Amino acid sequence: MSQIVKFLVLGLPHTGKSTFIQTISPQVKWQDDDANSWLHGLVPVEENLKVHFMEPPSLPDFDFLWMQELIADADVDGFIIMMDSTDTERFGQVVYILQTVMSYHPSLPMVLVTNFQDQPNAWSAHDVRLGLGLPEELPVMNCVATQVRLVKQPVLELLYRVMQAAQ
Repeated sequence: MSQIVKFLVLGLPHTGKSTFIQTISPQVKWQDDDANSWLHGLVPVEENLKVHFMEPPSLPDFDFLWMQELIADADVDGFIIMMDSTDTERFGQVVYILQTVMSYHPSLPMVLVTNFQDQPNAWSAHDVRLGLGLPEELPVMNCVATQVRLVKQPVLELLYRVMQAAQ
């Protein structure tokens, strides 16, 4: 019997969600063979365990109501929230996504990924946590979505939390 763990990858447009999934997943496909549809990635972890990544289409303008409905209806095991750690003007929108996930799915694990750490003006995960007043129990992790080693870390952290919660 094979188990599939489902992760929803959320974030504002241009935060590296697709790159993150494509970096970690040997099997990637667009739902309707269209870059404006859902992106799916599948990672075999063990013989009986696979991780399924799902990224909803990005809207040109961030739509709070659409995002809220999407999160409310999500049937997943955990959330990866991607953020551009160089775009301080949109940090408030990241907090909105986090708060929405926490309010609809308080018991599901999540991780906040601070992408673009290779840029000189990037805020570190530590600075993001302090600046946004995030709780210690929320993993906030540095990442460069094109580097496999840095993408694996938040995925493994979230997978560990999902498995721990299932026990």
